[in-house]
Amino acid sequence: PDQAEFVRLADQVPEHFRFVVKAPRELLEPRAQGFDSQAFIRDFLHPAARGMGAKLGIVLLQFPPGAGRAGRLFCRQLGDLLAVLPSDLSYGVEVRDAELLGPELQEALQG
Repeated sequence: PDQAEFVRLADQVPEHFRFVVKAPRELLEPRAQGFDSQAFIRDFLHPAARGMGAKLGIVLLQFPPGAGRAGRLFCRQLGDLLAVLPSDLSYGVEVRDAELLGPELQEALQG
């Protein structure tokens, strides 16, 4: 959605309501050199944050099964992505690969 769509959604709920907004999958596909954080911020985060303002609660980064096949590399790339995201927003991360659960993922999330 573009910023206008986020504004439209935010205008439909009371002031105390907070949205959980799931990031588009196509912006969360790691490449050999990592995630395209600039495209993610430009094409999704900025429109969502500007459109929803204080009604934006959590930005959900959901990775489908198999996304973490690269293991340590995925965790490092995720850590790199999280490190450059705006710190004034709240994020949730969902991974569905049990083999990712370990110290590398913990380090990426604590970054």
